[in-house]
Amino acid sequence: MANTEPGNEEKIKNAICFFAFEHERFTGKLVSLTSLYNYLAFLDYASLEKTGRPALGLLYSMRGRHPLPVNTLAKLQGLKMDPFTFLPQAKGGYLVKARQEPDMSRFSPFERNRMKRLVETYAHRFAKANDGAGAAGVPKRRWKRPSKASATMTYSTTTS
Repeated sequence: MANTEPGNEEKIKNAICFFAFEHERFTGKLVSLTSLYNYLAFLDYASLEKTGRPALGLLYSMRGRHPLPVNTLAKLQGLKMDPFTFLPQAKGGYLVKARQEPDMSRFSPFERNRMKRLVETYAHRFAKANDGAGAAGVPKRRWKRPSKASATMTYSTTTS
């Protein structure tokens, strides 16, 4: 995966698997790639805010109102990984399907709790947004846009 700390790929894969698995369990719908990126960014932000370190260490850029992990989409398109798969959609975009339960031993108690709370808080909002109702309830204060519209966000740009 792009721009991560060494050895963090398995943690990122398990975070993707968790959010895909729990989002589907909670809503009955597969998670969109955009919503998955929001979950990942919100986890990194919450961890940074609480511990001073992002949980996953991904770098983000802004695409519209949403954080997008840098160089990740190109690597993920059409990629089938053990714990999850990406399903292309006719209208464009991807849905993410978990193929197995995630290995939660890679996460701290704080991270596990925060991940669960993120799904409980946003799953139905994200599912509704993916049904065409807009990005209902997605927090706007979390991300400050860097000076250039396509610039990479650093963790210093994620202040409230």
